[in-house]
Amino acid sequence: MKNTENRILRWDKKKHTKYGAENKGKWITDNNPYININPESFDRYTEIDPPNPNTKMALDPKKMRKFLRDKETPKLGRTFIQYIPGLFTGSMLEKTQKIKNNKVKTKKYETLKEKQKLKEEILEELRANELIGGFTLIDRRYINEEKEYIFPYDTFLIIGMEMTKDTIMEIPQPTTDSGKIFDFDVYHNGGLIVDKLADFIRRKGVKCFSHIPLKWDINFAPHAINAGIGNYSTHGLVLTKEWGTRLRFFAISIDLDIPIDKPKDYNFEEFCKKCRMCYKACPTNAIPKEAYDYRGAVKRRVSIKRCGVGMSENKFCGVCLKVCPFNNFGYEKCMDTLPEYYKYNLMDNETGSYDKYEEAGD
Repeated sequence: MKNTENRILRWDKKKHTKYGAENKGKWITDNNPYININPESFDRYTEIDPPNPNTKMALDPKKMRKFLRDKETPKLGRTFIQYIPGLFTGSMLEKTQKIKNNKVKTKKYETLKEKQKLKEEILEELRANELIGGFTLIDRRYINEEKEYIFPYDTFLIIGMEMTKDTIMEIPQPTTDSGKIFDFDVYHNGGLIVDKLADFIRRKGVKCFSHIPLKWDINFAPHAINAGIGNYSTHGLVLTKEWGTRLRFFAISIDLDIPIDKPKDYNFEEFCKKCRMCYKACPTNAIPKEAYDYRGAVKRRVSIKRCGVGMSENKFCGVCLKVCPFNNFGYEKCMDTLPEYYKYNLMDNETGSYDKYEEAGD
């Protein structure tokens, strides 16, 4: 009988349950002080609701067509149409990557030194493309039902791409000066870049799969926090030191045991709990005032339905991004407003609670 320890019950297409792959990233989330979950409840969430193939989009197609033809933003519809080929290419990666992986001439990386060198080369390639990133292990509790098959590898490279400040400041009239839609510009360009990065890794003799955010196959945010890229903000997005919430995440799952990164405390919450500008400015009240428990995960979770209404009626909205002080003034200036005794970093404490991270790199 198959060992079911540390495996998740998954619903298959016939609405039957079966055990999936081993969840090697579970211990990272369970021991991460910057992600608040109840493991006992969270481990069982896939047993509650079978997959629903008829999920309706929160966006209102009629309202979207109306504002794409809005006279105040004449570039909007034209710009959106220009992004479609890139978005389509990104969505087709799932089908093309198996062919690419079959052509990889696999190279053995046996020592920690060899793996660490490859990691540094990959991160250097990210920086050359003006991206940020970190390594962690996939926590399979965050993979959507019926999609586990496109995540055959456990090592997960999380990649962040900036939404430029000038495009964010155009909200609520995107494209007026830049000719870009702040988030879709990143979806378009990021989908192309992440595929090139995956090809870079394949040329190093390692199979991998690239993943884009528009397909909803996996939740990138907790993995970004596990990889030490940032922490949760008031509205549940990931705040980063480099760009605040002005970014979107992509990822590459890699068929190699590469040393992972540690979670970090950036002290964002010490600032956010005194600010709450995103909560106050949200035009549809989609951001809750307090965190709440949903299937064992405790956080401030934006209402997809209300946020979708805001996007449909307010030209993709983004007000929460525009008003965020981290997006306007940067990390250092925001931190300088805090009293000295709030400027701590829990990960610098020698508590010994993160010994597992050291063991994972051995």
